[in-house]
Amino acid sequence: MNKTETINIRAIAGIRFVEHLQVVCGNIADQEFLTKHDIDTIVNAANPTLMGSNQGVDGAIHKAIRYQNKPFGELICEELQTSQEKSMIRCKRGEAVITGGYNLCKYVIHVVGAKNDQDNSKVISSSRIFQLENCYTNIIQAVKRQMNIRNIAIPIVGTGEYGMPFELGVRIAIASIGNALLEWRQLEPETFDMCELQNIYFVIHDSACSQRMGYAKEILAQYVELLKMGHRVSYLGQVEELKSYRAEIERYDQQKGYFSIAKGMRLGLILLRYVFLPFLLLKDALGKQDWEKQRFVAECITLVKAILPIVAYWFLTSNKSSMIITISVIVVMIYCLCDTVTYLLALIVLGDIQQPSANLGRSLLLLLINYMEISLEMSVLYYVNHLQNILYRDAVLFGVLGELSGKVEQMGIIDYMLKLSNEGIKFMFLSLIFASFVNQVRPRKFRKS
Repeated sequence: MNKTETINIRAIAGIRFVEHLQVVCGNIADQEFLTKHDIDTIVNAANPTLMGSNQGVDGAIHKAIRYQNKPFGELICEELQTSQEKSMIRCKRGEAVITGGYNLCKYVIHVVGAKNDQDNSKVISSSRIFQLENCYTNIIQAVKRQMNIRNIAIPIVGTGEYGMPFELGVRIAIASIGNALLEWRQLEPETFDMCELQNIYFVIHDSACSQRMGYAKEILAQYVELLKMGHRVSYLGQVEELKSYRAEIERYDQQKGYFSIAKGMRLGLILLRYVFLPFLLLKDALGKQDWEKQRFVAECITLVKAILPIVAYWFLTSNKSSMIITISVIVVMIYCLCDTVTYLLALIVLGDIQQPSANLGRSLLLLLINYMEISLEMSVLYYVNHLQNILYRDAVLFGVLGELSGKVEQMGIIDYMLKLSNEGIKFMFLSLIFASFVNQVRPRKFRKS
């Protein structure tokens, strides 16, 4: 096994992590394959009834397991103490249920993956992506309940008859399992050290192995390097994430009660964010798949944007100042201002489809920096509008407090626009602060990949 295809237990967590995280070809329901890798637990990409199907991993597992002349579906019903009704939901999408493996293995962890709801498109709505991520998170939760599990085989859930793109599916699988194990090690080190988990195998079925194995190994190698450092992995870039939000709005907003105007505004806000693609691409280029680095890059960009107005003032007051510099300053200030405003609006308007990416304290601190940035940018724009009449300190008072300079005899149309914009932005910040206090009362799940 190549070193880039495995994670050494002591290289990651200090005390212990999974000995090997591997991508292998095989049939997860084949006894010979399980014996070869000493696998005692398999994951079934099931349907919500857990009664089996005639296709894919689910069909193969149900065909392989039969105990005391009873089919696996009947055995599951007896173990879970449910009726034999075939249409009964026994496992919701994104959740996991663990049962015995009878004649095949020790345990079977059943998860119900997400369906591709975009007509086999490679752009998947955000709710389906989070649903698929939850499958893998709940697999680790099931392992916590059965601490004697040693070697587990996991298919790339949802990429069969459910139609999820394999490339996205394998990224979600490896990142989610790795992140869940890291979080377990960080939050519950005592139980983590007690578990017997040794190997996790991501199994690609023999029939599709030749086309998919190379990509899966490449992704594993990339993610391994980050997991070795104890860093969480992100499987979506900024641009991909934006596309998933757009797909979510187009597909589900009407079901959520967002009709023509509200849906149009939400979709328009997503499309408007594409105007600021350079910032998104910069975050993707510098942050890559490293979740922590992505957060760091975002913080650096926020801080740089807050410093830019001070640099702009220096240019405006220097002897080098010219019409070209003045116009450039105006364009840069408006562009940065609109980027921040649309981002903050997205936090409010799209809060139901976004997940916060860190903790509340960090969010409030960045919100304060955003407030400083916008106040200083408004100051620069106000100063440029009255370049010969006011001092920059008067412009700062306008940006921060909304106070007009006493040297301005009358307000022009630009002054009115700046004042209204300034007051509107301050109202938006108050809304965000109020929302933050609400979130303290009703905690939200932070962190994502």
